[in-house]
Formats: sequence, C-alpha cells, structure tokens
Amino acid sequence: MKKFFGVTIAVSMIIVLVAAICLKEAKILKNNGISGIETKISDKTKEPSNSTDKTNDNGTKKETPTAPSSTKQPDDKEKVKPKTAPVKSKPVIALTFDDGPHPQHTVQIVNALKKYNGHATFFVVGNRVEKYPGVVKQISQNGNQIGNHSYNHKQLTKLSESGIKSDLKKTSDILQKTISKKPSIVRPTYGSVNNRVKSSAGAPLILWSIDTLDWKTKNKTTTVNKVVSRAKDGDIVLMHDLYKPSAQAAEAIIQKLTAKGYKLVTIDELFATRGVKPQNGQVYNNAYKKK
Repeated sequence: MKKFFGVTIAVSMIIVLVAAICLKEAKILKNNGISGIETKISDKTKEPSNSTDKTNDNGTKKETPTAPSSTKQPDDKEKVKPKTAPVKSKPVIALTFDDGPHPQHTVQIVNALKKYNGHATFFVVGNRVEKYPGVVKQISQNGNQIGNHSYNHKQLTKLSESGIKSDLKKTSDILQKTISKKPSIVRPTYGSVNNRVKSSAGAPLILWSIDTLDWKTKNKTTTVNKVVSRAKDGDIVLMHDLYKPSAQAAEAIIQKLTAKGYKLVTIDELFATRGVKPQNGQVYNNAYKKK
C-alpha cells in the first residue's frame, strides 16, 4: 500500500513538472509570434530602398519593379476646360467738336462723355484757348483728345507755307503751355486742304464722314437724327461746341450711341483699334474696316 502511494505521488509530480514545462514553452512561443508579427508590420511600413529586391516568406529574394519618384499619377478623369467664345469688340465712333472751347457748352459735353464713359476729340482755336484755359484743362483731364484748329480760324488754303506753319505753331505752343502737351493732329479750317496745307501742317489732317451741319441748323433734333440714323463702325462725326443746341444734341447722341453698343473714342483711339498710325500730311475721313 505504501508502495502504491509512493508511485502515485511520483507520477503526480512528473505530471506537474511536464505541465509547468509546457506552459513555459507556450509563453515563449507566444512572445516570439508577437515579435515576428510586429517585425513584419514594421518591414511593410518602411520605404523601399533603391534595391528592387524583396524577400519571400521562404527567405528567397524576388525582383519587383520600382516606380520612379517623378512619375505623375494620372487622375481618374481628365479635367476638360470649357471652351469660351471669343470676345467681340464693340463698334467705335469718334465724335469731334470744332471751334471751341466754350465756358458752358464745352463743359456740358465733357460731363456727358464722363457720365457714359466715353471720350471725344476737341479741335480748339488758339485765341479761345488763351481765353478759357481752365476749360481746355478740363477737357484733357477727362481723357479727351485735343487737336489743332488754327489760331484764329483763318482758312489755311489761303495762307502761304510760312503762314500755315506759323499759325499752327502758335496754337500748338499755347496748348503746350496750357496742358503741357502739343497736339498731334490738325483739322484744317472749313475742311479745306491743298498740297501746301498737306506739306506744311506737320501732322495728320483729320476730316469727317458725318457732317451734322449743326452750325447751320442749330436744331437739336435734326442733329441727333442725322448722327444716330447714319452712325456706323469707324465714323468720324463733325460737330461744334459753340452752340447750345449742339451741346444738347451731343448729350442725346452720347446716350443713344452708348445704348446701341458703340464705344465713343478719341481720334487716336479710333485709329489704334484698326492698327493704323496716321501719317503727317495725309487726310483721314474715317476708320472703316477694310473689306
């Protein structure tokens, strides 16, 4: 009986010892497994080196292509920019006013142009510039152009070559003194031109395509209708800023032409839109587009 109990105790101790050994081995294997998993995860998150080799699970290496760092990844869908229609330029007209400046009527016209974001050209007479220099400054400061229309409105075709040059130079010098700028264009008095005027003017000679005859009719409605009914792209309109009906007509013309889509421009701006640089001694009546 004692022998039986002795064997039983020995067997139990062996079982406990084996169980303890198995438990210890299980913990070691578990720790090694976790460490291996962490090592694999860490390896995957690392950036690949310049080498194109990777290691398989069995310890062998396999080659994998490495994408160059500069390769641009294409978008799933290419962005297509919508096509825009070309911007159509506005038709242009140059309103011009002769024989001024006038202390009231010229200012009235300048204010109307400013209201509708338009510009015009004023062909002034030298002796009136001397009388109303402030008006001339106001014309220029509002973006309008000033041209030479002689000193005292003598007919240039009846003057000698020296007489033409002297007359125009006198007005040019007065304008230089008044607005610090000499005029670059001339409107011959009465629209009269001959070879002597062409060779002596020293500037492009600007005439017109629409003559309102406002100096003759002195009628607002007549003047407005003549311009608005005939206006077309590239026209040069002749008016005068010495008369009240002309100033009233100009206000209406400026409003109506702007509403019809015209851009009111100076003579320089008019020819610039056509890519034309007016030449000295040449006569210009319009800036129509060439067909």
